[in-house]
Amino acid sequence: MALYHTYRPQQFADIVGQVHIVQTLTNQIKNNKTAHAYLFSGPRGSGKTTTARLIAKAVNCLERKENAFEPCNTCDACKEITLGRAIDIIEIDAASNTGVDNVRENIIESIHFRPNKAKYKVFIIDEVHMLSTSAFNALLKTLEEPPSHVLFILATTELHKVPETIVSRCQHFIFHKLSFSELMGYLENIAKQEKIKVDTSVFERIIHKCDGCARDAIKLLDQLLATGEKKITQEVANIILPTSNISDVISFLSSVFEKNIQQVMTQIQNIADANTQITFFIDESINVLRSIMILSLSPDDTTRQTILANYDEKSINTIEQLAKSNTPKSILRFIDILLQRKKQMKSTPLPQMVLEMSALEWIMPAEMEIKELPRKIIPPIVPEKKESIPVVEKEIITKEPIEEKDAKDICKEDIEKNWNKIVENIEKVAQSISIILKSTHVLETKGNTVIFGVQFALHKDKLLESQTKNKIEQILTDILGTKILLDVQTKQTEENTSHEEVQNLADLLGGQVIS
Repeated sequence: MALYHTYRPQQFADIVGQVHIVQTLTNQIKNNKTAHAYLFSGPRGSGKTTTARLIAKAVNCLERKENAFEPCNTCDACKEITLGRAIDIIEIDAASNTGVDNVRENIIESIHFRPNKAKYKVFIIDEVHMLSTSAFNALLKTLEEPPSHVLFILATTELHKVPETIVSRCQHFIFHKLSFSELMGYLENIAKQEKIKVDTSVFERIIHKCDGCARDAIKLLDQLLATGEKKITQEVANIILPTSNISDVISFLSSVFEKNIQQVMTQIQNIADANTQITFFIDESINVLRSIMILSLSPDDTTRQTILANYDEKSINTIEQLAKSNTPKSILRFIDILLQRKKQMKSTPLPQMVLEMSALEWIMPAEMEIKELPRKIIPPIVPEKKESIPVVEKEIITKEPIEEKDAKDICKEDIEKNWNKIVENIEKVAQSISIILKSTHVLETKGNTVIFGVQFALHKDKLLESQTKNKIEQILTDILGTKILLDVQTKQTEENTSHEEVQNLADLLGGQVIS
């Protein structure tokens, strides 16, 4: 049997988190003052359906003592409910039973009949927001004045889709995502009972992957235990879990914000060497950046606790420090860069390069373009006329040979024999552009226009950006001694890219092509 079923809470004391809800409900059960209808809203895997079943079990338990709230789990009623065989506990999946006919047949026509065995007939309607408008309307009157032997429990992950008329007829409880510490204790307890040793770092990875969902967390743990290993290490976890560690993400972001280019590039290479899914790593980075951005806005305590719920203490300290040392605007800029660059993942054989370019674009936005040449103001020549003529200063680039040499035709060989010098000059002021040029070829020349051939559309777009194009033309003009214009074309489509050329690009950037 799957761990999720084995360790599903069978009493209120086993419920993970949701303390405020458990306390209220157990007091009602203990005092025999349960409501006729409940509405549970909250994220998936937070315990809504489990809590509903426990209520059904507790109110129908044959052996529950006076002033007690826990079901005995040994009487016939408890056993039947646990096994899902109790005919008086009707669970309805509204996602697949949306119509009014289903509501009439399964609920309205049956509520007037007393329970067969149990004290209460309990209707648990999961994903209730999926009901049609007519189905909700049919349910309204029944919810408002149900028979004394009927109890309704509605559950939804999308409260905003539930009509206010339905919400107002129920006692509403809001379930929250489980915190890091709550899930850690939950998983550690299961591993202990299963007599399996699991590295703390593996638990941390599971928690960050499940986003506060207990169901997802225990399913991931179940997959790890299925390997048959008695000790689950990071190496074992890498076989099952998406290969991205939150500590690696936070370390990477710290290096970026510190503008430590060498360390950033080393970390990205290590990430690639570990076969980390770059797309997943970018998604994790965006999630952490969102937390940093919100904290940088000095939120209230409730928001802060919600944002930091899925992080361990060490990660929290680092995230808070990054929030204090960076402005919301700069953080938002990095999020935007990652979102835009992620769109280019499919057009490159080296996903890590997208991450490298994203980091470099944030760290040195000015250096991503070639540095401006020195400029000085030349006094204008004023015509000798009596009339008053407005004098307009003109900003003129004085560096030769741009203004003083006429444009002349060049040939492909002129570019190729000076190619290393061209790349070296650009590399001094814009490392990311030089990386692209190293994978570029000169297709042809037309007059004084040089046409570069590049492998991928993202490279073409970058080189043809207005400022980048102008500055590359400046470098070419200086080296070749004549005014040069630049054009860029994709050399061939991605579909017919040769394996040899892709491998050359991978070798150039220190990557690896995976066939």
